[in-house]
Amino acid sequence: LLSPDRILERVGAFREWRPHSLAVSDIALTRHSTPRVLSCSNDHTAALYSLTANECLLKIACDVALASCAIDPAECRIFLGTARGPVAQLDLYALNKTELSVITETSSSDSLPTFSGHSAAVVRLDVNQDGSLLASGDTCGNYAIWDILSRQCLRTSSMKGTYSMIEPVIEPFTLFGKHFAFSVISALL
Repeated sequence: LLSPDRILERVGAFREWRPHSLAVSDIALTRHSTPRVLSCSNDHTAALYSLTANECLLKIACDVALASCAIDPAECRIFLGTARGPVAQLDLYALNKTELSVITETSSSDSLPTFSGHSAAVVRLDVNQDGSLLASGDTCGNYAIWDILSRQCLRTSSMKGTYSMIEPVIEPFTLFGKHFAFSVISALL
């Protein structure tokens, strides 16, 4: 975020924070009156930062490098795409901590909910407006649409190249029809 400095006639940082030690791989912003920034990094960490409070609300350490992140519109769930393929889901209302360690490479029943369907790094994540669908895209050009509550994969397909943007879109004319259809808007690098 930038703020103009009228005295020096330069543009400077409005807020600055350094929760990561390596390069930031993705950033997600909330759309409400109290904006928050979710960032993830190659150093296996993610951080949720409040712009209004000017503090780090949550610091997450993971067992693998994080390639992408997303937060749902209600700001109650965080999604972290890993460099190995699984996407981890964290329920913010269930957490009573400011620091958390996450293990995604386990199959035990007490582990975090994960979306498993990618074999390459998940580089793009997005949640639709009502928070029911998650779109994920990997470096091989594969994408998947997930139902968030059941963690069931609804659709998979592929494109040539990796994604720079991915967004699930529900087609309006199918909302009240017998057949539920959706599409993916994507852009290739």
